[in-house]
Amino acid sequence: MITDMSRFLDMTSAPAEYANDADFAPSETLVTAPSQGILPRSRSYSVPRDRFRFFQYVLLVYLFFYCSRVSEVVAGMRFAIVLLPVLLIGLFLSGRSKAILGMRSGKALIAFTIWVAVCVPTSLWRTDSLRMLRGNVIALLIVVLMAAFIRTIRDSFRLMYTIGLSMGLVAVMGLVLKRGGSSARLGLGGTATLKDPNFFCFYILVGICFLSLSVSVHKGVKRLLSMGLIVLCLGAAARSGSRMGLVAFAITVLMFFIFGNTRQRIYLVIGCLLLAAVVPPMLPQSVKQRFMILFQPGQDASHVDISAAGSAVARRQLLLSGLQFTLENPLFGVGPGQFVQAEVQQAHAQNRKALWMYSHNAYTETSSETGIIGLILFLVAFLGAQVGLQRIRKYGPDLLTRRMALFTHLAIIVATLCAFFLTLGYSGIIWVLIGTSGTFQLAVARRAKLAQAQQDNQVR
Repeated sequence: MITDMSRFLDMTSAPAEYANDADFAPSETLVTAPSQGILPRSRSYSVPRDRFRFFQYVLLVYLFFYCSRVSEVVAGMRFAIVLLPVLLIGLFLSGRSKAILGMRSGKALIAFTIWVAVCVPTSLWRTDSLRMLRGNVIALLIVVLMAAFIRTIRDSFRLMYTIGLSMGLVAVMGLVLKRGGSSARLGLGGTATLKDPNFFCFYILVGICFLSLSVSVHKGVKRLLSMGLIVLCLGAAARSGSRMGLVAFAITVLMFFIFGNTRQRIYLVIGCLLLAAVVPPMLPQSVKQRFMILFQPGQDASHVDISAAGSAVARRQLLLSGLQFTLENPLFGVGPGQFVQAEVQQAHAQNRKALWMYSHNAYTETSSETGIIGLILFLVAFLGAQVGLQRIRKYGPDLLTRRMALFTHLAIIVATLCAFFLTLGYSGIIWVLIGTSGTFQLAVARRAKLAQAQQDNQVR
């Protein structure tokens, strides 16, 4: 399987050999015919040196720990206390605090954070909503820092590679720690954010996208490292027993199948067949039974089946409650992070047992807790991060840029699907993905503008 994957990614990372191959779709080849939609070629410009490169590396270190959640697993690791002040100093010295306004989603992110603050005074529990606002402000600050220090396409590639490595670490920690024993669903830590197997699987699937980008670009040790981490990520994702993850993985593979060419599709099918043959025998029986509910509902109701079915019923109830809270509180919602409190009050009024669960849906979470305005701002920011990627994937100036657009788009597709099952609207990896897409699109536009200016000077 690894050999097939290597051959496939070799094919996509050698522009000199495959740039004009007839088997490649227009989105995968260097476009030779002139077109107004084509961005200027990378060889026509030179990038000025960034005086604040040091702060970029500090940001990458910070993001590595922010995404991997190491500080939640290992006691005493509080890198944010040291790194954030350094980054704020760099932001002040660089004078780039307004760079986020150039991002397609930048203004929507700022407006969403302001609206979350506006919703706090009407919250059911203002103290807890202030905690949610704090996390939201930190997430916004991270995107501001990304816009300030991620300036070029190569910078964006370093950022994506860092995210991929951090998710690889998540998979390794999950496999090593084995929360709950060898037969339990895989998660990370007893109190960490990623203790939920669905969250754990979501992070890993995002990591697979960016590690695949690394394999398609890097050579030698870095490629072998990325390929090894992909194998571990696939194993950890399967061990999580997340049906959400299985569906998201299948749809993402389908999207890659649609985006690819004939040769890529052949290798993709071979890889999926190998996964289907190798992975299931290695899974615990409880995890296999959980996956089989998707294909054999209602048959052989074991304890695992009943538990999974109960989970589905609870999610359906949470969805209806989220929609009801949105209709009852359309302007300010019940308050940031107050879905659980509102559901408990609803259960008391209906004389039933409370679920004591979050919404498990980022969209109804946002609408029920911050109102319809909050949902609109969230959707504008989240979906806006995807808008420009398709054009870059088709008409990017070089193969690296198009490949980065492809895998970034796949990562955001994963997030879009998983957001239907997870509570993650205010902070975390979803904001990092929005920032990654936004800074990458800014870098492409900046390079195109610089290349065009240098071409105009040559004509003169």
